[in-house]
Amino acid sequence: MDIKDLIAKITGKNKGDSAPKSKKNNSLSLFFERNPKMKVIVAVIAVVVSLAVAVVIALSYRSSKPDLDTNVTVNSNQEVEVLPKIERDITGEYEGKDPFVENILDGAKLTGIYETYGYRSATLQTTRKSYTLFEGDTLGDSEWVVSEITDNSITLVSGEKTKTFSK
Repeated sequence: MDIKDLIAKITGKNKGDSAPKSKKNNSLSLFFERNPKMKVIVAVIAVVVSLAVAVVIALSYRSSKPDLDTNVTVNSNQEVEVLPKIERDITGEYEGKDPFVENILDGAKLTGIYETYGYRSATLQTTRKSYTLFEGDTLGDSEWVVSEITDNSITLVSGEKTKTFSK
């Protein structure tokens, strides 16, 4: 066997052939050879199936976006624990007061005690803000530190001073 025979064998060309051997022996080629209209039918079916899938995906995407209901009523007997912010500003009610002159605990009230996963937190309402506090937290920019939260009270400590608020 010489090099020309080896190359012809690899490329699929015989010595006298100018084109490679085609694989018309498989059953799919024979099917389409006997039924030439099936090439068009299979192509049309593939396009229709692709369009159907695209439409289903588009419709499911549209229906997955819920519309917001603006007519929501809240029953006053329901309790909701919403604590996304540590501090909440109270505006309007205390306009004109100088926050640097007054003591942060003047007029403060304990508005709630919560227990989540074994940790207690308390919401303390001051004249300017509402704070959500855990044991060891500092009250705003003051020197008051939460030393204890019980079922009914919160105790804050600043140096020698101690202040307890109860429900």
